[in-house]
Amino acid sequence: FIVGADGASSRVRKLAGVAIDRRGFAVGLEVEVPRADVRRDVRDPEVYFGIAEWGYGWVFPKRDTLTVGIGGLAHENADLQASFRELATTALGAVPDQRVSGSPIPFGNFVERPGRGATLLVGDAAGLVEPLTGEGIAFAVLSGAYAAQAIIEAACLAAPSRALELYLPLYESIASSFDDVRLLRRLVFSRYTKRLFHSALGSDRRVVVKHMDVLAGNAEYRDYAR
Repeated sequence: FIVGADGASSRVRKLAGVAIDRRGFAVGLEVEVPRADVRRDVRDPEVYFGIAEWGYGWVFPKRDTLTVGIGGLAHENADLQASFRELATTALGAVPDQRVSGSPIPFGNFVERPGRGATLLVGDAAGLVEPLTGEGIAFAVLSGAYAAQAIIEAACLAAPSRALELYLPLYESIASSFDDVRLLRRLVFSRYTKRLFHSALGSDRRVVVKHMDVLAGNAEYRDYAR
């Protein structure tokens, strides 16, 4: 058995002949900034909408540093570096001196068939990143557990080539949950509705609470979209 857990640019996925929609990739830029270099005391996580197209910026406080980043669909953001500088100036007062790291992020472009025969794809290699927030760790862990279950069953049957067949229903339970997220993502990021969303986010605390409940896994996307 082979498990491709080698990230968004998965070589295993390519060798298995599994196609992925390249237009569905986002780009993420991120930097760790020492708290001592920042003039204000950031205690709570901050999310910045409207600073990237089909994406957002963030400042996540840690004990000694702040994680400052921005992400958005690659084909919608011609100059994400400029957007990052705008975010840093807004959130920190200046562009940090630290090195900025970048990476591709699947953003709603998960594959339909995550593998071939005894080769399975999990996590970012399968494109299992939530299409609104870009969160992928939980889905990497879950799909890894599902792949392990399918491998054990295929091994017990002495039929390695059935691994994908056994993995697919479990995988689809994750992929199908993204359908509601795709609807919500259009409401949040589309140029036709994003101003309404920003207005609601700034004026109605229920929207903020529900948004954070969704991010924490305590509310359903469909309820939030409604």
